[in-house]
Amino acid sequence: MRRRILAVKLKTHSALPWVLFTGTVLVMLLYVALNYMFLRVTPMDALVGKLEIGFIAAQYAFGETGARLIGIMLALLLVSTVSAMVLAGPRVLQVLGEDFTILRPLSKTNKDGIPVSAIWFQSILTLAFIITSSFESILVFSGMLLALNSFAAVLGLFVLRWRQPDLPRPYRVFAFPLTPLVFLALTGFTLLYVGISRPTEALFALAIVVSGLAFYAMTKILDKRNPVSE
Repeated sequence: MRRRILAVKLKTHSALPWVLFTGTVLVMLLYVALNYMFLRVTPMDALVGKLEIGFIAAQYAFGETGARLIGIMLALLLVSTVSAMVLAGPRVLQVLGEDFTILRPLSKTNKDGIPVSAIWFQSILTLAFIITSSFESILVFSGMLLALNSFAAVLGLFVLRWRQPDLPRPYRVFAFPLTPLVFLALTGFTLLYVGISRPTEALFALAIVVSGLAFYAMTKILDKRNPVSE
C-alpha cells in the first residue's frame, strides 16, 4: 500500500510541471484569441473607455439580439463564479476563525457543518462594496489585491530559499530564478501602472494589505497572551 501511495505521489510530481505549463499556454492562447476577435469585429473607437467589451463586440458581430443572448450567457458565467466564491470564501474565513482567537465567531457552524457566520459576514461585506462603489472601482480594487497577493506569494520563493535552504523540495520552480523574476517584474509594472492611473483604488488595496498585516500581528500577540488549550 505504501509503495502504491509513493508511486502515485511520484507520478503526480512528475506530471505537475507539464499540467501547469500546458494549462497556462492553453489559457493564454484562448485569451489572446478572444481579444483578437474583439479587435477584429469592433472598431477601436467603440471600445475606448468601455467596460462591456464582450457585449459591444457581440453587437457588431451578431446584432442587437445576438448581443443580448451573449450578455445573458456572460451573466450566467459570472453567476457560476459567484457561487464558487460563496462556497470557497466562507470556508477560508472559517479556518481563520479556528486559527485566531479574535476571529473565533467566524468559525461557528450549524448542525450541517455550514459556516453560517462566515457566510453572513462575507455577504454583508460584499453588499457594502456594491452599495458604496462602482463596478469599475471594485474591479480595479479587487484586481490589484489579487496582483499584490500573487506578487507576495512568488516573492516568498526567494524568502523561503534564503531562510530554509535545506528544506526538501519535491517540486522546483522551472528555470529558477529567471521565471519568478520575470513574473515579479511584469506584476510589479502592472501594480505601478494601476497605482499611477487609479490612485484611489490602489491606496484602498494597499490599506487593506497593511491593515491585514497589522491585524495578523495583533492576533499573534493576543494568542500568546491567551493560549488556547487543545
